[in-house]
Amino acid sequence: HMCVTWIRHQSFGQKHVIQLAGKEQFDVMLKFNEVLKDGRKHKLTYCADWYRFNWQEDQHTSLGDVKATLYCFNEMVK
Repeated sequence: HMCVTWIRHQSFGQKHVIQLAGKEQFDVMLKFNEVLKDGRKHKLTYCADWYRFNWQEDQHTSLGDVKATLYCFNEMVK
């Protein structure tokens, strides 16, 4: 799974932030797995569908995955 470079949102704890080359990154899928609390590791497609993301590009393309990840992040911090 991928991380979106973003300034950490105040509602999430420090353990979800990874320091990488001086940039803060938020692990969207780690947080999503904690949101569901079912003990499973879910795929990005499941996360995006759960948040009702409208797939305009094919799934598993670079652009589609980036848009889905950013969409999921934005839904999480609402």
